[in-house]
Amino acid sequence: MEKQVALDKLSKWSGVSVKPLVNIASLSRPQMVDLATILNIPSTYAKKCPDDLLRPQIDYWLSKTTKSIYQLAKGDSIFGLNSDSNCYVDPVQIFQAIDKAVPGVSNVDYLHINGAVRCGMVTNKNTQVRVGDIVQYGVQFEVYPVGKYAKYPEVSSYLYRLVCSNGMISATNTFNCKKKDMDDVLDWAGRVARIAWERAEQEADLLKRMDTVKLPADLEKVTKHIVSKIMIPISVRKLLVDRIKAESPHTMYDLWNIVTAIGAGLGQTELSGHVKEAAGRLMSHYTVCSTCHRPF
Repeated sequence: MEKQVALDKLSKWSGVSVKPLVNIASLSRPQMVDLATILNIPSTYAKKCPDDLLRPQIDYWLSKTTKSIYQLAKGDSIFGLNSDSNCYVDPVQIFQAIDKAVPGVSNVDYLHINGAVRCGMVTNKNTQVRVGDIVQYGVQFEVYPVGKYAKYPEVSSYLYRLVCSNGMISATNTFNCKKKDMDDVLDWAGRVARIAWERAEQEADLLKRMDTVKLPADLEKVTKHIVSKIMIPISVRKLLVDRIKAESPHTMYDLWNIVTAIGAGLGQTELSGHVKEAAGRLMSHYTVCSTCHRPF
């Protein structure tokens, strides 16, 4: 999607306030329903449940979380809870900091799932792996603006294959924000994003090398070892095995394309992100032993 479309989506999570959750009785009815839903009390039930019955259930589940609880709210709506008062990072500001540090961002792969916001920011820089097969590179950032648990931002190198709109999240060039970095998180984001973007070029060039690595004839053994090595989610392992049997990949690059295609086919889901991460791990194990067929 275009940058402005992504920014419009991110704006939903922008400008969230963080303050201690101290008095359940002071919450409005809609806020109580918001809070109940965050605590995994079914929203359909919470909307019908009387206040005097709903409030003690909220108190009970809050007591099972953490000692200090902060509410993340925007306007009259409560978006999330967290145990860390410094947990909130405005995703719009992170996006803008990275966009300023990394030149030529032209496209954005956006995902919001389970409290996490992921944006793969693709630039005009690219590598041609095969004739007509172009891979652009950029960076991905991940933040949990309204998650239930504290998790600081993460920035990774990101590859995007144009011919099929498949993405990959780097397994080796990933930067995790530390608590000490949160004092100037925008400076941190811009700085590490520039590094991740420069290293993404090296990962894109590695795809050319993968295209020279021929797969053994016994694909069944190769598949068995690779599935374990790159930690493909269990729920898609059969799909991967079936795709390999049907498509008979000749090189490790062919195999990488099958993995990324599965990730793209899962749409805007958390599982899609896990498969893209597995594709990144494959780049660290793209050589196959001719004797035992194990990747290394």
